[in-house]
Amino acid sequence: MTDVQRIDSRLADTALMVAVCRAIASVRGTHDIDDPYSAAFVSASGVPYWTAFLESGEALLAQSTDFAIKARAMLGHVVARTRFIDRFIEDSIGDSARQLVILGAGFDTRAERLELLDGKAVYEVDIEPVTRFKSSALESAQFDGAHKPILIGADLAGDWLPRLVEAGWDATVPTVWVAEGLLGYLHGPEQEALLLTIAEHSPEGSTALFEYAATISSDTEVQTDNPPMEQFSSDADAALPDLTTLIHVEPRTAPDDFLGRCGWRNEVAAGTEVYTHWFDETDIQVRAAALSPQFDTRFIVSRK
Repeated sequence: MTDVQRIDSRLADTALMVAVCRAIASVRGTHDIDDPYSAAFVSASGVPYWTAFLESGEALLAQSTDFAIKARAMLGHVVARTRFIDRFIEDSIGDSARQLVILGAGFDTRAERLELLDGKAVYEVDIEPVTRFKSSALESAQFDGAHKPILIGADLAGDWLPRLVEAGWDATVPTVWVAEGLLGYLHGPEQEALLLTIAEHSPEGSTALFEYAATISSDTEVQTDNPPMEQFSSDADAALPDLTTLIHVEPRTAPDDFLGRCGWRNEVAAGTEVYTHWFDETDIQVRAAALSPQFDTRFIVSRK
């Protein structure tokens, strides 16, 4: 595998943050996640603050600082939505819906770790820097024997469907679509264009799941007793990046409202319901942080 010193994209940082959470949760062994691949992606990235967090995250989470509480809340949110979406895919993929398309896939590992996807076509769409890196990482021995996805490098704010078709996606076959942690990175018109593309090109029997921020707030700065990443490296490049500026805070039509007008049937689950059902957390402070407006999301399941 080609060594990767840095993935040149701030959006890749968001994908690595989620991968770190899944890797730590899997190692902890207490959250019903068995993901042996996320850690491999993070380690191969060579990005100092994420590789350091992967190595020392368990010790950090054990602290009683404000940062540690919020970090455990974030981990819980990632675990809950991972398990919720895993179950959605397991319930949706079958003889009729034989294709899975993951939009804004980042370092998603479902193609590799969900056995029911073996033999199914799994397409992952993300920006070119992410797919280039992931393609090289998948050649590593750590992924031998794993069912690998079909990677498509495309800007989901642009005309991405032709790339998906080129890769082999069949518009006549029912498809399961997943957009996990994606929509906030799109402007309102870009989100509507993406939803319209899905609505117009999905045959009957298709299903989609969208994670949607009910209230997107830019006030997500984490206050810490001591900047936690300073203990990991003296390299200035190891500073934890501010990713909040990537979120577009603006009025937009909710996916269920938009797709409802396109004739799709929708079910909505509050993020608080998903968290409390799919993550077992007894610490009162962590639960309170996880149920705060910072994680105020909805999960929308749409069926055509």
